[in-house]
This record gives sequence, structure tokens and C-alpha cells, in this order.
Amino acid sequence: MESKKRVLTGDRPTGKLHIGHYFGSLKKRVEMQNSGEYDLYILIADVQALTDNFNNPDKVRANVRQVALDYLSIGIDPEKTTIYIQSMIPETAELTVFYSNLVTIARLQRNPTVKTEIAQKKELFGESVTYGFLGYPVSQAADITCFDGELVPVGEDQLPLIEQCREIVRKFNSIYGETLKEPEAVLSKGKRIKGLDGNEKMGKSLGNAIYLSDSEEEVNKKVMSAVTDPNRIKKDDLGNPDICMVAYYHKLFTKDEDYKTVCSECKAGERGCVACKKQLIKNTAIVSLGKICTQLITFLLLPLYTYILSTEEYGVVDLLNTLVSLFMPVVTLQIEQGVFRYLLDSRGNKENEKSIISNTVIFTIFQTIIYSFVFIIASNWIHNDYKYFLAVNLVATMFSNIFLQISRGLGDNTKYAIGSFLSGAVSVILNVLFIVVFKWGAYGILSATLIGNITCASYIFFSKKLGEYISFKKKDHQILKQMLKYSVPLVPNMLSWWIVNASDRMIISTILGIAQNGIYSAANKFSGVVSTLYSVFNLTWTESAALNIESEDRDNFFSEIFGFTIRFFGTVCIGIIAVMPFVFNILINEKFGEAYYQIPILMIATMFNILVSFLGSIYVAKKLTKEIAKTSIFAAIINLVVNISLVNFIGLYAASISTAVSYFAMFVYRIIDSRKYVKLSVPKKLVFSFIIVTAITVITYYVRNTALSVITLIMVVIYALLINKNSMQYIMKAVNKKMKK
Repeated sequence: MESKKRVLTGDRPTGKLHIGHYFGSLKKRVEMQNSGEYDLYILIADVQALTDNFNNPDKVRANVRQVALDYLSIGIDPEKTTIYIQSMIPETAELTVFYSNLVTIARLQRNPTVKTEIAQKKELFGESVTYGFLGYPVSQAADITCFDGELVPVGEDQLPLIEQCREIVRKFNSIYGETLKEPEAVLSKGKRIKGLDGNEKMGKSLGNAIYLSDSEEEVNKKVMSAVTDPNRIKKDDLGNPDICMVAYYHKLFTKDEDYKTVCSECKAGERGCVACKKQLIKNTAIVSLGKICTQLITFLLLPLYTYILSTEEYGVVDLLNTLVSLFMPVVTLQIEQGVFRYLLDSRGNKENEKSIISNTVIFTIFQTIIYSFVFIIASNWIHNDYKYFLAVNLVATMFSNIFLQISRGLGDNTKYAIGSFLSGAVSVILNVLFIVVFKWGAYGILSATLIGNITCASYIFFSKKLGEYISFKKKDHQILKQMLKYSVPLVPNMLSWWIVNASDRMIISTILGIAQNGIYSAANKFSGVVSTLYSVFNLTWTESAALNIESEDRDNFFSEIFGFTIRFFGTVCIGIIAVMPFVFNILINEKFGEAYYQIPILMIATMFNILVSFLGSIYVAKKLTKEIAKTSIFAAIINLVVNISLVNFIGLYAASISTAVSYFAMFVYRIIDSRKYVKLSVPKKLVFSFIIVTAITVITYYVRNTALSVITLIMVVIYALLINKNSMQYIMKAVNKKMKK
């Protein structure tokens, strides 16, 4: 068997990596990794970075982790590629000392690359360059030869450095015998990416870069500031996409046919610059859109459900959906998470993609067969008219989720969003038809959900041509074992969260009856809106938390975002409580009237849930998944104990109170425990004022006096504006800036 060529490459950790790095070299590294033809070593050259950052070692230290995270984000897999930090390999320092005896100062001074870089750094070095910087080609030679690097991808300007390394190798071998491998330079074909300002080079020092670690908000802001055709003043002016940076980036990120449309409409004066920027931004946010639309559709159906369905029917629907969420991780073993993760690593490698998808589908079919046999046997003891809907909906949901994750893993977020939206849209249309026209009741909702899932799965299957990826000949136990090794540990955590978030439905249905569960479910829909809103924010926050967990100002950064979370989402929760006396009877039918009294407790529970999730991002950033599971299990136990103890005495209140208590307990646990990693500064005045306003709002809510409710609503609005003043000012400035552009 022919041995793989060893490739050595890397980066200096002097700042975040940007899309210029991606198209210049990172993309090629991923392709080489996934091809299976190379033995890839990637160096984070922190020692070399000190040669011109000796006066700022903290900068280098902070960016080591940042660069590593950037590698992982673009698909570099530590199981396939060796990533190492230069300072952690002392042997390279030893080799540098030995090699330095083989190189003269005069030879180093003649190196064209070194000469150019010294001239560029005259402000740093003055008239006298340091020994370390002058001699860094020697250190680089040690890095390459220490790991027997055979191929070294470089830009044209770095060829003299590789030639210097080759000279050192030849001289060493001539003295000590054939010991070292002589590396070959591989000229990188990666393109140089222009900056947002039109500069031929994108760079940190130029302030014109889009970083791999930028949040969606940061990307949006930068894209909206990108230089466009200076001769275009109005939308209908004829444009020149060749001198427009937005068109330039469209060429990189947009499909060929869409890029051609962008250019033709620009030239014809049919597309304005702002519209063009917005389309580019849209390509980065499409996953979130699909998620929000699905959740919004569910909420908008609430009045229809509560006015037409009985409390028993609505309770049945909610209970069955709860059971699906319980059984799903058990039946699938979270394989959908595994297929997404492993497809990310194999993008561009058609054979690997086929193998991963084939084994996922084969496993899912196998699990479906086992599940079907278990259900058939167990159905004799299940006395429920809707049990077959439960069985079929679980299978449909399972395949829908897996196909959606496959679409994401293959890099087609557009189809992911369309599939998610189709599922919700079809459900809405059929709900109206089945419930209003055909009067099918709970059967109508369940049928609509089933068809929605089937529509989603079918759309993804045919639009992505998944049939071309699936082959039973591709059965590979090793790949499946790797995916399950990744996904199975996620099952216990999912089940713990199910206990906290959904077990109260089971307890209510069993002890109080299915009708009471319908009422409780209706009350929960309002807190679900806030949770969905936070989940969108959390997509960006989780990433930012991971990137800043080791930074020097970590505590201040986390404390600032923590304060924002309390102010914004806290006032949203209070606002819903304050406005509910005026809209409840419009949104909810009177037969669900008891739900009114559960809403404030559930909104408070939601606020603590949001804070718990925020603190959980600290554990995620530190990769402390066991701590996440520990706190989840802790909350689950409290929820069960409180719920079961009180349900016979206070009815529905037991469910809402147990939810609030468990989230509060988890919040206290995490805010104390997380101080080991991040010292959050809790704004005491804000917390005190928040408690006072919440107390007044809740008391007024239960008093049910119209005049008091109006006064309270006005108070809450003023309070929300005051404590979110800075955030509002920032948003208004951003809006005005975009409007001017």
C-alpha cells in the first residue's frame, strides 16, 4: 500500500482568521484532509508569532485558542488531522539551535521574504532587527523537518523560506548522513480575497475583514458597510458589478445562476445596492428563518385550536406530541446529530458523504423495524384511540428530522429552511381544512402534522436527490460506530430536559385528566414564544461565548451580555403578563379560561429557563458537558418531586410551580457553580427593580381590575424603555445608518 504524503502547514496566532484565509488556504486544507490521500499536520506557530509580537504576548496567548476554534469551525477534524501548538513541542526549539549553526547571518539577510518583512516592520524594529525575527526561517525549517514534512503549501512570496529550509536539510545531511527529508513547496492556488473597502488584500490591520468567528449581527453590519459602485447614486442608475465589493462577495458565496442575476440586474439598474446587500445577508440567516416560521405558525393556530377543539381533544394532541419528543431520542439514539456532524467533515468528498448517509438511513430503517415490533407487541396493553397516530407520527418525524440534518450537513441551508417551512405551512392549511371543514377534531391536527412531516421529508429526499447517496452496499459498521459514539451520549441529557420541560404533561394527564392537560398546554404556548425568541439570540451567543471564554476581559464581557439578557428578555416576559388581561379572551376560548391563572407562573419559569440557558453556554464554551447533564438531572428530580407532591392538592398549579421551582433551583446551582469559570457581576439595582415591577405586575394580573391593568401596562412599557435605553439607542443608530446607505 502506497504511503500517504505528509503535508505540513499552519498559521501564526496573531488574530482571528477571516474569509481571506479560508479561500486562500483553509478550504484547500479541508479538501486535502477529506480526500484521504494526505497525512495532514497543522501548526499553530505561537513561538514564531512572538518574533514580532514580543511586546504583546497576551495577544498571542489569547489567539491560540481562537485559531484552533477557527480550524474546527471550517471542518478541520482532529481525528483526521494533527493540530499542534509550536510551543508545546520543545524538540523544535532544540532543532532550531542545532540548525542555527548551519546558517550564516549574511544568508538570512539575503532572504527576499525576510528583507521585505523587515522593511514592513521598521516601526517595530527601527534600524536594528532582533535575532529572533531575522532567524525565524531557521525555526520554520525545524518545524517542517521535525515532523518529516514532505509537502508545504505556500504562497509565491514564501518560496524563499522553503528554499532556505532545503539548504539547511542538504547541509545537515551532508555532515551527519541522510537523516532529514527535503521538503517540496506546493504553490497554493488559493485566491487572495479583497477587503470590504475594496483593498486588494483583506487583513486585520486594515479593518476590512469578515472573520470566521463573526456573529450574524457582525456579518450583517460589515456587509452593509461594504464599498459599492461609487457612480451609483440611485437604484435605477446603471451599475458596474466589476467594481462593487458586494457583487464580488456574491461571486464567492452565491450560486452561479443567482450571481449572474445579481450582475445583470445591477447593470440594468433594476437592483439597488441595499437590496443586493440584504440578499447576501439573507444567505447567512436562512436556517434561523425556517425555525422561526415553524414556531410562529404553531402559535398562530392557538385561537383556532382553543375555539374549535374541546379541552380533552387539545390535551390529547399535546400529550401525543409530548410522547413523540420522549421516544424520539430513545428510538433514534440522536443519530441525526451524528450525521450532521460527520457530513460537515466530509463536504466535497462524495464517497464519504454517500457512506455516511447510507449508514444513517440503514440504521434508521433498522431502528424503525425494531420500534414497529415493540409497538405491535405493546399495543395490546395500550388502550388509546390515537395510539396508531403516535406510532406513525414518530416514524414520520424521525425521517423528517434526519433528512433535514442531512441537508444541513451537505451545506444546503436553503432547502433546510424550505423543508421546515413546508412542514409548518402544510400543517396550517390542512389544520384549517380538517378541523373547520371536516370537523375531525384531534384526528385532524394529528393528520395535518403527519402529512406536514411527510411533505418535509419528501421534499428534502427528492430535491437533494438523496436516492443517489443511499446504497445498501455502503454498509460500514466503523462509520456507524463513530457516529453513534458521538450521538449516544446526547440521549441522557435530552431525557433529563424532557423531564423538566414535558413530564408535567404526563403527570397532569394521568392524575388530573386529559382535559386539564389541554388547558395547561394552551397556557404554555405564550412562554413558548419567548423561548423561541431567545433560541434565535442563543445561536449567536453560544458561539460568542466559546470564542471569548479565555479572553482577558471575559468576566466583563459575560457580565454585560448577562445584564442585557435580564433587561431585554425579562421585560418581554413581564410585558406578556401585563398585556394578557387585554388579549387573553381574544386568543383563548373561555372553556380554556383556567389557563389564564397559569400564565404568570409559566412566564417567570421561562425567565429562569433563559438565564439557565445563558449560564449553560459557559459550560458549553468550557466543554463541560458532564456539568450540563448534572444540573439537568438535578432540576429533573426537583421537578418530579414537587409536581407529584402537590398535584393532588393544588391541581394545575403544581405543574407550573414545579417548572418554575426547578428552573429557579437550576439557576441558583449554575450561577454559583459557574463562578469557577466566569465571575459574573450581577447588576443588583436592576435585579431589585425587576423583582418589584414583576411583583406589581403579577398582583395586578390576578386582581383583574381594568383600571389597574392599564396603569400597570403603562408602567411596564416605561420601565422596559428605561432599562433598555442603551440597547434601543444602539438599534436606532444601526437602523439610521442602514437607511442612509
